[in-house]
Amino acid sequence: MDEETTKILKFVSRVGIVTPLQIAQFNYQGNEILALENLERMRLQLGWLGRMKEIEVPKKYGGGVIVVYYLTTKGGEAVCQFAETLPNDLVAVGKPLGNRSKTIFHNLYINKAVLWLEQKVVIHKYQSEKILRRNQFIKRRVENNSLDENSINYSMGDFRIQYERLNEPGNIKWMECEVATSLDAEQIAAKPDGMFWFVVGEAAADLVEETKGSKAKYTVQLGKLNSSSYPKEEIEKQQKASRSCLKERDESDFKASYQRVLYGLKVLGGVGTASAIAAFLKLDRTAASRTLSAMEAEGLLYSQGVQMIPGKEVGARKKLFVAAAQRQLSLPQRKYRLIVSEWICNLSRYDYLLKTYDHESKCLFLYNEKYVENSPLVIVVDDLEMDAREVADIYFSAKKEWTNHMINLAVWSQQRKSELEEISQSIEFWILDDVKMC
Repeated sequence: MDEETTKILKFVSRVGIVTPLQIAQFNYQGNEILALENLERMRLQLGWLGRMKEIEVPKKYGGGVIVVYYLTTKGGEAVCQFAETLPNDLVAVGKPLGNRSKTIFHNLYINKAVLWLEQKVVIHKYQSEKILRRNQFIKRRVENNSLDENSINYSMGDFRIQYERLNEPGNIKWMECEVATSLDAEQIAAKPDGMFWFVVGEAAADLVEETKGSKAKYTVQLGKLNSSSYPKEEIEKQQKASRSCLKERDESDFKASYQRVLYGLKVLGGVGTASAIAAFLKLDRTAASRTLSAMEAEGLLYSQGVQMIPGKEVGARKKLFVAAAQRQLSLPQRKYRLIVSEWICNLSRYDYLLKTYDHESKCLFLYNEKYVENSPLVIVVDDLEMDAREVADIYFSAKKEWTNHMINLAVWSQQRKSELEEISQSIEFWILDDVKMC
């Protein structure tokens, strides 16, 4: 068996299935034709692989159609010949059944996770979930020799690797990884702390961050199944192209509608919803949304989704448009920016229009369009990342500085209000729970 075929067979044996694109990434610098030729040779000449009919990929995994190759029993025997310590029952062989389509996509995403890791580290050893379960069972059996394997109720990652960072030769470590393609909050919470998480999209990444917080070692979005790129890389490329485009073109070269929207986004601190930008600029919301989408398509800005309670809210995620120069926002940062946008939008219904926004002091300065002689309204927007006492200090500093202004503290929920009321009863609140979301 030549070295190239051995490498491919070992890769396929990890989960038992693979796509030509994944093998192209793994061994052929992205050349799918060469990958397909070798996969067909291993199928027709050697009998180590089988091929399934074309599989339709669900929309949540990127859509489209893919071809999947699987490890045959003969291929499994070949794997065990060069991996003497690997028992036959731990090699994934056989054609996946139709009713196991979720398993097919999950396993293909495990391949994609491993391919992402191989760009960053040198993998010395790979242990599948089957091996992890066997090792865990042996450990428990030693502790209690009457233990039945079926009685064990424990959770673990999808695989574990022994790796060495490219910039730290000789520093060999172990890392457990989880590929969450369809886990809910309860299942995520049950997983061990300190794992490296791979998720399909931004919504799943938010759910892991909300549920695990700092207990999750790191979270990577894998994006579309039939794509060789990853969402973070795509956004970074887009940001680089956008900055280059903005350097080469003066803002005066843009359409008037683009210039207005860029100005609105700038006043909002570089991040905002279509509704907030429309309210500030006194534009039709649909027109503003179309302009923002067109600008995103041209690479002048990008968007990130957000939900205040990931995994529990019904309906579409809110979309935040982000200036090209801004870095990607974390979940708490996106939540805060959404709250800011919602207040700008809601207050415009009562003829209060945004004048300025100071991100450092967390303050929105607004004036009443009908009663311009009235004192400006100052809204201190609660930041959920900050301790309640810090937020209260910002509020009282604002009251001290702007004595002739109406000053309110805008919070997202009744629970947060209760936390702040324990600190002081003299805070004047507005709660987003009480108003309609834009």
